[in-house]
Amino acid sequence: MIKNQYFKIIVLIFIISIITSCADKKSNKKIDNNKLVKKESNVSTNKISDVTELLLKNRAQKQLVGDKLNAEVAIIDNSKTIDSIQLYLDNDLIITLQTKPYLHNFDTKLLSVGEHNIKTISFVSDKSKDTKELNFFLVSDVKPKNISYKILNTLTHDKQAYTQGFVYDNGYFYEGTGQYGESTLRKVNAKTGDLIESLNLPSDVFGEGIVLYKNQIFQLTWQSLVGYVYDRESFKLLHKFNYQTEGWGITTDGKDLIMSDGTSKIYYVEPEFFTKLRQIEVCDNNGYVNNINELEYVNGFIYANVWQTDKIIKIDPSNGKVVAVINCKKLVPKEYVRSQDNVLNGIAYNSEKNTFYVTGKRWSVIYEIELE
Repeated sequence: MIKNQYFKIIVLIFIISIITSCADKKSNKKIDNNKLVKKESNVSTNKISDVTELLLKNRAQKQLVGDKLNAEVAIIDNSKTIDSIQLYLDNDLIITLQTKPYLHNFDTKLLSVGEHNIKTISFVSDKSKDTKELNFFLVSDVKPKNISYKILNTLTHDKQAYTQGFVYDNGYFYEGTGQYGESTLRKVNAKTGDLIESLNLPSDVFGEGIVLYKNQIFQLTWQSLVGYVYDRESFKLLHKFNYQTEGWGITTDGKDLIMSDGTSKIYYVEPEFFTKLRQIEVCDNNGYVNNINELEYVNGFIYANVWQTDKIIKIDPSNGKVVAVINCKKLVPKEYVRSQDNVLNGIAYNSEKNTFYVTGKRWSVIYEIELE
C-alpha cells in the first residue's frame, strides 16, 4: 500500500515537471517571436528622420514676382552624413545638391502669382531620407493701370433681370439671370431691348454665368454643382454637366471654357466633358483678388467683374496678374450707389466695333463704352 502511494507521488511529480517544461518552452517561443517581430519592424530602407531644416533666407513679407530667393538646407543632426539633396519647386526637380553649403538661389520672374511650394529630399548615408517642405507667396510686380473710357450709347435693360451672365453676338444680347425661382436664359434685341427668346430654369437652382461656344450656350448655376448646355438657336436643353466648385462667371478663348467660382481662382476646362485643365490665381500688387465674377475674354486678356465693387479688372491669363482696372463708379445708377445686391455685373464685347457693353443686376440701362 505504501509502495503504491510512493509510486503515485513519483508519477505525479514527473507529470508536473513535463507540464512545467512545456509551459517554459511555449513561453520562450513566444518571447522569441516578439523579438523577431520587433527586429523586423526596425528594418526600413526608407525611414523618415529629422536631420535637416529648410530655410528661405531672404523671404520678404511681400514677395514680388521677379524677386530672387535663396533656399538653404541646414544640417541639424551633425551625427548624420548627407549623400545628396534634391530640391523641388512646385513638384519639379530643379537641382541636386552634392556638397556643402547646401544653397540654391533661384529667380521667380517666370513664376505665376500666388502660392508656390519648395520641397527638399535629403538622402542620408544610413539609407534614410529627410523630407522638408515650405510654401511662399508671390504677389504681382505690376501696378495695375487705370483705364478710362468714353460712353458711346445708353441702351435699355430689363430692370427685373438679375444679371449673372452677359454676352453680345451679332445684334443680340444673351443673358443669364439669377435668384431662386427667377433664373432665366434670354435672348434680347440689342437695339430695342425686345425679348426674343426666354427659358426658365428649375426653381431650385440659382442661374449664373453664360457663354456662347460654337452652336451651343453653356450656363452655370451657383451652388447646385450642375450646368446646362442648350442649342444656341432653339434654347433646347442638350445635356447637363457637373463641376466641384460654385459657379459664377464663364467665358471662352475659342478653344477652352474659362470659369470663375467667386474666389481668386480662374479655371480652364475643356468643353466636351467639362474636365478641369488648369487653374490660375489672380493677384495684383497687394495680393489675392477675390470675388471674381462675370467674365469676358478679349484679345488675349480676361476682363472680370469683382463682385460688390464698381471695378472691372483686366487679367493676364498667362500669369494671373491684374494689369489694369476700369473704375465704373460713375455708371452705377443713383438708386444703387450703396447697394450690396444690385451691383455692377455684366461685360459683353462687340468685336466689330471694339466696344464693351456694361450693365448690372436689375439696372435699367446698358452702357456701350469705348476704352481709352
